[in-house]
Amino acid sequence: MTPFAAIDFETAGYDPASACSLGIVAANEDGSVTEWHRLIRPPVMRFAPGCIAIHGIRPEDVEDMMKTQRQRLHAFRVHRTKQDYALCGELL
Repeated sequence: MTPFAAIDFETAGYDPASACSLGIVAANEDGSVTEWHRLIRPPVMRFAPGCIAIHGIRPEDVEDMMKTQRQRLHAFRVHRTKQDYALCGELL
C-alpha cells in the first residue's frame, strides 16, 4: 500500500484562517492507520452560529494547540514522507 495522509480542518467562522479543529489520518505502508485530532484556538474567537451547527465546536471547547500539542504534532510528522507533505504544503 502506498502511504498517504488526509487532513481536515473545521473553522470557527467563514474565514479560512479561523481553524478550530485539525484532523489528520495517515495510512501506513503496512495498511495500519494512524489518526490524530486536536482542537485549536483560532486567532480571533468569533464563532459563527452556522459553523457551530455543523461541527458542534464552541468557543469554550477550544484550547491553544501551539502550547499544548506542538510535541504531539511533531512526533506525528516525523514518520511522514516528503510525498505526504505535498498534500499539505508547509502546514506541518
